[in-house]
Amino acid sequence: MRYCSPLILLLLALSGAAPAEPPVPLLVGNNPLVLADFENGSYDGWTLEGNCWGKEPASDALFPGKITGFQGKRFLCSLDAKTGNAATGRAVSREFTVANPFLSFRVGGGNFPSETYVALLVEGKEAVSVTGDDSPELNLTVWDLRKYAGKKAQIEVVDRSVSPKRGYIMADNFHFWNDRPYRLARKKTTQWRVSQQTSHGAFEGSILYPVPPDDPGQRILSSRVVLTDDRGTRTAPIVQDTKPLQQPVYALEVKESGSFSVRAEVDVTFYDCSLVADDEAPAPEPLDPAMKTLALNDEFATSQEREWYRGWMQSESLLRRAGETDSELAYRALVYMHRNFVYKIPDDLPEYKEAVRAEGDFGSWKYRIATKSGECWRLSDIYARILRMNGIPVRVLSGNHVGKNSGHHVRPLVWLANVGWVPMEPTIVVNGKNMPPDPWFGNWGGTMLSGNKNLWFSVPLAAGNFTIGTFDTLWLVPRRGRPESVSAFSSEPLR
Repeated sequence: MRYCSPLILLLLALSGAAPAEPPVPLLVGNNPLVLADFENGSYDGWTLEGNCWGKEPASDALFPGKITGFQGKRFLCSLDAKTGNAATGRAVSREFTVANPFLSFRVGGGNFPSETYVALLVEGKEAVSVTGDDSPELNLTVWDLRKYAGKKAQIEVVDRSVSPKRGYIMADNFHFWNDRPYRLARKKTTQWRVSQQTSHGAFEGSILYPVPPDDPGQRILSSRVVLTDDRGTRTAPIVQDTKPLQQPVYALEVKESGSFSVRAEVDVTFYDCSLVADDEAPAPEPLDPAMKTLALNDEFATSQEREWYRGWMQSESLLRRAGETDSELAYRALVYMHRNFVYKIPDDLPEYKEAVRAEGDFGSWKYRIATKSGECWRLSDIYARILRMNGIPVRVLSGNHVGKNSGHHVRPLVWLANVGWVPMEPTIVVNGKNMPPDPWFGNWGGTMLSGNKNLWFSVPLAAGNFTIGTFDTLWLVPRRGRPESVSAFSSEPLR
């Protein structure tokens, strides 16, 4: 097993991988239930008072190019085309029973908290309200409704202001959600050609290289594996891994009596990723059943090991709390690791060796949990199993940083409802005790070439299946003898 070095982690932490401003702890959304969006051109479901409401909900045609941030074509607006800011009024929605935990909407206009605002009325009394930000832009607001579950409620939109400076209120797109609405934003950064090459003498066996996948942090433009000898060149064909994901692998059976060289080459575009508020994000495709099964597998060998881990989670309050959403739990688990774990490679420590000698991999787990420590692959695995045992799918993948900050790394992707695969960085969170964990919740960056969708492969070869965990580099697997990997990379920016 190769490890990411603390230096690489520090460089990542200081790079542009995280947003400049630490965000509020982010949550993600799923399919909404519409309360009101005014797209039918009427005030159906609303009771209107006062003289500020037009014959129909406002549109861009009323104030061409001056109002932004509304969704669709229509929105609620108390700025009267004739009387302007002097008009006042009140709009109250139909009554509803609070059944969903979150409500999102857009609000804009004047910043007069007691005069122009949107309020939630619970059983006739104001529970929470928000005003505009003194601009003609409607911005997203999300309210947590869980404390009002089962109660009767209404939305109230109020304009009591006659101020000539934006004495009006605007609102739009009232949606209920089972979690806060967010999407994963991806920003293209750089393109690279990444290569691995080795020369070899006489050899009989297989040459293997995993076909790198697309994921949130990368898009593969092309990849290839080419062998060159005195007879010319050959391109490696692709076979399927026999594990449930059936990941593609370049596999070339060779019998070389003389010297030869082999080169793996990948052209890739890298992206910075971050969770951003968005009440209009399209839903991703449903999670593939085979992927879901794999991503929920806690991978413990016995029920006794599983119950031991669950007992530790219970003692640390890491089991799901009543009403806790997937994204809240994913964030809380990341904060827990930030506060309690340390980065440590224990392989050469006598006490660690004794634990492994006595109980194998389970002994390794006991040591990591007792000392609350690990390197990138074990920290990612600990985080993954916390979420998996709470019913949240997680993939753990490995790869290699390219460019001047080269090095191996392991990190997880977490499946969150209708956002899809969301990146996490538990290792950087653990290693960066002086940094808040928030910037690494749902954020990736840098130039790490992910070599797989998930750890562990079983590749069918002429001599039998080749099983490997962190498979992200070129491998030479002889018919007899010990397999060898190519660890060195070369890379150059694509222009």
